[in-house]
Amino acid sequence: MSMGLANKDSSFFTVESPDLGLGESLSADVMSLEVVEELDKLDSGSLMLRDPNNVHSRLLRVGARLSITWGYAKGDLSLESALGREFNVDEMTGALERRGLLVFVTSPAGGGDQKGVTTYKCSFTALDQRGEEKRKVYRGGSKGGVIREVMDELGIVKRDVRFSAAGDPLSGGRELPRWESAFKFLARLGRELRVSFKIGYMPDGSLAAMFVDPGLVVSSPFNRWVTGGSGTGNFFDYGGTVSNVISYDWVNHNGESGLGDNVQVTFVDGQPRFIRYVVEDDRVVGWRLVPERISAELERRGQEGGIEEKIQFVREYLAVESFEKVKRFFEPIESSTAPQGLGYTVNLRVLGSPLHAISNEATFGNGFPDQIGNANTKFYMRRVSHKIGPEGYTGGIQVVDAFKLTPTGEGLL
Repeated sequence: MSMGLANKDSSFFTVESPDLGLGESLSADVMSLEVVEELDKLDSGSLMLRDPNNVHSRLLRVGARLSITWGYAKGDLSLESALGREFNVDEMTGALERRGLLVFVTSPAGGGDQKGVTTYKCSFTALDQRGEEKRKVYRGGSKGGVIREVMDELGIVKRDVRFSAAGDPLSGGRELPRWESAFKFLARLGRELRVSFKIGYMPDGSLAAMFVDPGLVVSSPFNRWVTGGSGTGNFFDYGGTVSNVISYDWVNHNGESGLGDNVQVTFVDGQPRFIRYVVEDDRVVGWRLVPERISAELERRGQEGGIEEKIQFVREYLAVESFEKVKRFFEPIESSTAPQGLGYTVNLRVLGSPLHAISNEATFGNGFPDQIGNANTKFYMRRVSHKIGPEGYTGGIQVVDAFKLTPTGEGLL
């Protein structure tokens, strides 16, 4: 089965299914397609089409496979593309389409409006990237070796694995426990090690992956692998004679207040360790819970006020909202430098391009404040969405400055 949609701006998409042999075009029913790519997450999206006879709802059920291609049917000679060629000459040598995205229908839905139009919408997820769930404890080799082993398990053909802790040995009480799918395991390690992680499809349908330190994101070949292009960056211009940005907003997270201290929990030899970000002085500190200190405090409270005082201590402990109030029950075990930037996030709505991809470096022209257009600050794409509908091909892009961590401790890498 295949379906497609083409627009006046020459944008198109096609959806094929190796599971369904319908043998007829569904172009007239297709309304829109959206594909979303984001660091640490599976590729996902949604497909909307007219379904007057409820045919699609019977065919595109949960688990049906879809192969998606989108882009421009021919070279776009508009001013917007001229801008792209002027600032991204090497990128324009790549194909103006993305292909090879293999997804599975996950949550079908539908409805009818007051005008009698029946629609069907199916969300989809790239479950081929997920891998099987497995319980295992990695005790030998190095952290980098474990990452490569799990990527081999997923059948990843090309990979960029470069992070500072890659050579750390898994011995002497250090281990990596796994209780989830391969993708979730890699995503969790990415968060714990403060590494940028992503899996994507190359044009031939095979898998590529990136697991790199934040400072290496914009130099990774990952985006070239998945787009088929040759460039590593994208230029954005707003409000000028020639522009490719429809609208944008930005925020500087410095000074934001948040709840708690964003403590991440890991287990070593069955004992919990708490990783706490201290962004104000660029450190990441690990803390080990010392149960004996809690037992001593309970004993002291019991001697002073009996069982009621012990119960009161437990209530106070459970109600704590700040790490500082329970810090005396922990001891520090490690300290390292935390990646940190200026704290900017820029959300862009742009004219669509198949060459917009995760980890591309973003540079800014007209229409942006100086602090964003600062040539000394590196920005890269953390989230990219591609949407094609009757209005044409547009994109949504979230750009963050490299090394960014918010003062609340929330990691955006």
